[in-house]
Amino acid sequence: MEGLDESVCKSNAKKKNREDDGELEDFLFGSALGAEDVSASAKGRAQTRPLCLQEDGRDEQERKNDLSDVQDEFEIHNMRLLQRVVDYQDHHKMSTVCYTFPCMDVSMNEDEIHRKRNWVATVATFLVLGLLSVFVWRVLFFTGLIRSGGIDLSNFSFLSSYSASAALASAPLKDGTFDVATTDDPSLGTPGAPVTIVEFADFQCPFSKQESSVLRELAARYPQQIYFIYRDFPLSDIHPLAQTAAEAGACATAQGKFWEYHDRLYQNQSSITQTSFVEFARELNLDVGAFETCLMSDRMGEEVLADYKAGVEAGVRGTPTFFINGNRIAGAIPKEILETIIASVVDAK
Repeated sequence: MEGLDESVCKSNAKKKNREDDGELEDFLFGSALGAEDVSASAKGRAQTRPLCLQEDGRDEQERKNDLSDVQDEFEIHNMRLLQRVVDYQDHHKMSTVCYTFPCMDVSMNEDEIHRKRNWVATVATFLVLGLLSVFVWRVLFFTGLIRSGGIDLSNFSFLSSYSASAALASAPLKDGTFDVATTDDPSLGTPGAPVTIVEFADFQCPFSKQESSVLRELAARYPQQIYFIYRDFPLSDIHPLAQTAAEAGACATAQGKFWEYHDRLYQNQSSITQTSFVEFARELNLDVGAFETCLMSDRMGEEVLADYKAGVEAGVRGTPTFFINGNRIAGAIPKEILETIIASVVDAK
């Protein structure tokens, strides 16, 4: 190869370098060659350069220097190749993770947001309509029962607002209507009114307390339409002071101040102690001596027991329990339903 001058040799070497670069770039961006194929190809071309230099008459040291430069270039290409392979693998792993578990930074488009909002609004609308329908049904149901009479309401109790007696849990229930109205128990309204409501209550029952203000309000609003009678039903098995509180209320009745004492007991329900009963009598300007004598006697205990037995006979198993025109309803009746029932019965008559 004597005819090959130095410029031609250098030109061929540069051309081969560019070819090597192109093949490496092709691989890095999608070539089917493997890492070993690229390495072998690059080494083959590297060996052609010292041959060209040898034929050109260059000394051995220059050939070694050129070969070293080519090897360095090869190593640089190889390092770039390996780095890009690593980057590609990392990217592939991240893509797999995002495919398997949707990435958190993917934003929802507006159509999806509107669809979700519309769905939530639809569910909320149906929920409100459902609750309203239940309320209307309960009003109509109880109104029909009160009008017709003779229908047992024991299976339709407001048991979520009801203190049940464990001692009476297994006692059988009678069906029908019950005449539990009396003339000697505390009362509000007009005897013979279209609606007679008898409540069996416990001064330590939180649901009786809840209902007490409701009935006082309705009795004041409809004095000619309602006759409300209060009867004692102390749940001594779960409320230790209920019996004494009932007897204290009866002693206050003897002095003509039952309703004042009734309100004081419920207002202080959570803090009542054995000494509270006399303190309340003193605060209400009762004859404290007569009150204490009454409370210590057995006379009021017998009165309370008579109410309790009458309630058990009529199917009372907890407090509060109501008898509306003789129909038994257990549990604290919501004010809106009770008021609607009263208005319906009054209008029917």
